[in-house]
Amino acid sequence: MKKVILTMAMMAVIMLTANAQSHTHTVSNNPAGGAQFSDMQSAINASNLGDTLLVEGTVTPYLPPCFQCGSVNWNKQLVVIGNGFNPNKSNPITTKFFGLNLSNGGNNTVFYGVEFTQTVSSQNSSISGYDFEDCYFDQTFAMSSCTNLVLRNCVFNNPSISSLAYPDNNFIMSNLTFISCIFNGSFDGNNQDYSSTFDHCLFLSSSIVSTAINAFHINGAIFTNCIFMNNTDFSRISNSTFDNNMARLSSILPNGNNIGSNNIDINSPASDPLFVSHNGSGYSASDNYNLQANSPAIGTGTNGCDMGLHGSTSHFSERGEVLIAPLIRRMTINNTSVAPNGNLNVTIHATTPTDH
Repeated sequence: MKKVILTMAMMAVIMLTANAQSHTHTVSNNPAGGAQFSDMQSAINASNLGDTLLVEGTVTPYLPPCFQCGSVNWNKQLVVIGNGFNPNKSNPITTKFFGLNLSNGGNNTVFYGVEFTQTVSSQNSSISGYDFEDCYFDQTFAMSSCTNLVLRNCVFNNPSISSLAYPDNNFIMSNLTFISCIFNGSFDGNNQDYSSTFDHCLFLSSSIVSTAINAFHINGAIFTNCIFMNNTDFSRISNSTFDNNMARLSSILPNGNNIGSNNIDINSPASDPLFVSHNGSGYSASDNYNLQANSPAIGTGTNGCDMGLHGSTSHFSERGEVLIAPLIRRMTINNTSVAPNGNLNVTIHATTPTDH
């Protein structure tokens, strides 16, 4: 039964991702999954550059950590498609990976809809061109030397550690772009100069931990159309630009040697974005970060767009569903037994992903 479900669920995605130059492979570490490969490493080894891996959500994470090296090295350029971080389907199990060490052999890899349960780092390599969309990070995203990284519609959720960390003193950072991402944790930029852009992002901190949990150590970044909800220490950000942002609890934006314009802070008539629903502190999968009709963040972003997650063109969704393929919501097997060479009758309910 599982084999049929996986094969049928992947068919629509295969039609979208397969082409004459690359191949698509299915992966499931569920013994009843019925995929072409039962473990990620075998699928990677069998793939050519540019191939696509469709990875089923299961309880057991993929790519168990190498206890000698700390994490698995990602060293091949591939496209990886998982279930997204909060899919609305009858079996909403996410596609979990243990931590990864990103190497330059995997430059230009794209991850869609993967949950990373351990640290993702590039501490042993200078990397370029990685792309993460609709991914979820339980631990730190720790970059050393890297260029041209893009993260869209992602969630960084661990208020007890750094969401982003740049640990090395001599790294080179350029063209890192975060679009419509949620951050619930501190930043440690090690006071280094680097080029990063945060657009339409949401910065949270939890009321049950230190008020400095959303304190940045960042030098030379650009913030546009972002919303800062709680206890942000902007004094730790320097030489950066703030345009069209909202800081609900901060009295000066920008401050110090930072520059910018058209920001909303506590001195403005209203600085609460008025989300449709929010638990008031950290991230929750049940929150709805769309804006109420009377929100001061509506129409006050760059060129009249809305501030916050839903104001960009990346189509952030609280569901975190992968936006490049149809989604099988549920499947019903109509006949419980099948004679040899008989037909298995199934009913499938599939829709486009939730993109709002």
